[in-house]
Amino acid sequence: MALIIVLPLACAPKEVTTTGNPMRLSIQGTEPNSLSDSSFSTDGESSASSKLRSLRKSDLNGLSTATIDLIDSSGSTVGSLTLTDARLVLLNIEFEEDNDGVEDDEVEYSDMYVVDLLNDTTTPEIPEIDLDEGDYFELVFETTAIDSSDVDRNGNSLIEASDPLNGHSLYLEGTYTGPSASSAQTDIPFKVALDIETEFELTGSSDTSLGFKIDGEDLGSVTDIIIAFRLNKWFRYNDDETNDTPVDPSQFVVSSGEIDIDPSTGGANGELAEVIFYNMLESADYGEDLDDDGELDIDEDDDPDDEDDEDE
Repeated sequence: MALIIVLPLACAPKEVTTTGNPMRLSIQGTEPNSLSDSSFSTDGESSASSKLRSLRKSDLNGLSTATIDLIDSSGSTVGSLTLTDARLVLLNIEFEEDNDGVEDDEVEYSDMYVVDLLNDTTTPEIPEIDLDEGDYFELVFETTAIDSSDVDRNGNSLIEASDPLNGHSLYLEGTYTGPSASSAQTDIPFKVALDIETEFELTGSSDTSLGFKIDGEDLGSVTDIIIAFRLNKWFRYNDDETNDTPVDPSQFVVSSGEIDIDPSTGGANGELAEVIFYNMLESADYGEDLDDDGELDIDEDDDPDDEDDEDE
């Protein structure tokens, strides 16, 4: 059984024309150097190596990795997850325009994109587009399961049939150190594979603007917009809104030497997967990269609901 939430689709997009108002869109897995600040270790003692590893993204044998703290329902750090693969599939990214209080058709990136949340890259690369003059009050996009038959705008395959992302919209893989239903685990294989069909709707703090406006004074300038999925929020089990049961990492079920978080399995792992999913929905931030540093900084975040962003 797939975890599926389907919301109504928006109206048909208008044709994108050359206006001299270029926009670049990028997608990040998290704010750099903010994934974890703990020094968790299996024996309860801090260690220089685990602390150094947890402070930032690192490069190991050519693979980007990220270490994330696991927070239980009481707010305590009880484990850590080192990700070597984190990918999300997005479709139909739309910027909806509001002129004089009247909602217009949207400008849309209609392709399917595989987002590498560890390297902050997309396949295919998101093209630069032009926006008509006006206020853009809402950003909408979908997640959808990808198939090995899906191709990019040039007809190239997005993934191979053997890719573990095949048939899913989200895939995470790495190693886990922390509690489980059977015993404490150290660097045990860990994966999450979800089939999600849902639509994100992100609006500005005033519900009238995304925080950027294209007008005549901006002709020729480039607007850089960033969507950031805060990976460091996905494994926090202390949010009553996303974990009302509650469930905890101590309930992870180990099977065949690994932890496979799949909602179709039911039981504790299925419930834990649902919390990850809802945390992902809550984690999505966006904003304009005003200082052109390629990062979505706290003061550039246009999501008014993330009160804990100051901790990121």
